[in-house]
Amino acid sequence: MALVEKTGVCRFCGQMKIIKVKENDEDPDFLNRVATQECNCPQAQEERRHEMKREAAGQWIENMLEHNEGAQKLCKEAVEAVYTGATGKVTVKTGKYTYSFEKNSKNDIVAKRSFSDTQEESF
Repeated sequence: MALVEKTGVCRFCGQMKIIKVKENDEDPDFLNRVATQECNCPQAQEERRHEMKREAAGQWIENMLEHNEGAQKLCKEAVEAVYTGATGKVTVKTGKYTYSFEKNSKNDIVAKRSFSDTQEESF
């Protein structure tokens, strides 16, 4: 399908931008989202930076939990909850590993993984 030029508006600065999208893309919200992603205003740049960090956190989670899809999904939702400010910190325990997610002073998401190997025996 061919790309055509359409107009969208940045949701941060209100600047109108000509964008290239598929010709059947008519939804104004979609066009505005694309325009925002392509805008160079400081708020749009900050949004892109945070989105890249959120994607990097998702990739880290996939690498750490590659054989546990349920825990992957839970940890990704935890990152989203911390990112949006719904909660300050989330801790997920799976097996001998504990994962925690929180924001630092730079508003970046910090992911930590710790390992606990307690050997206990009962006689």
